[in-house]
Amino acid sequence: MRRSALAAAAALLMAPGIACAQQNLIGSYQGGYEHEGQGVGQKRGQTAIAGVKLEIKTLEGDRVTGTWHLLRGKCQGEYPVSGSYRNGQLVLQAAGGAKEGCANSKLRLTADGEKLVGTYGKHELTLSK
Repeated sequence: MRRSALAAAAALLMAPGIACAQQNLIGSYQGGYEHEGQGVGQKRGQTAIAGVKLEIKTLEGDRVTGTWHLLRGKCQGEYPVSGSYRNGQLVLQAAGGAKEGCANSKLRLTADGEKLVGTYGKHELTLSK
C-alpha cells in the first residue's frame, strides 16, 4: 500500500512537468531534408534540399494535430497532419492535402530543446523552432 501511495505521489509531482513539456511542443518549426530526384533546375539523381515547415497546433492528451508544409517541388503545399506524442516521441501522418499522393510518409520526431529531430519517411530531418 505504501509503495502504491509513493508511486501515485510521484506521478502527481511529475504531471505538471510533463504537461509543460507537451505545451512547449506547440508552435512552428522549419528545416529541410535531402532528397534525390528531378525537380526544377535539377538533374536526375542530383541531391537537393527540400524546405519544410511543421506547425503543431494542438496537443490534447497524447493526440497532436497540425499542418505540414512542403515549401517547393512538385508536392509544394499544405497537408493537415495528426498523430500522437508518447514517451517523448512525436509520430504524425498527413491526411489529404494539397496534392494527392504527396506527403504520404510518416514523421517520426523526438523533441530536443527547441528542435525536433528524426525522420520523414526515409529522410533524416531536423526542424528548429
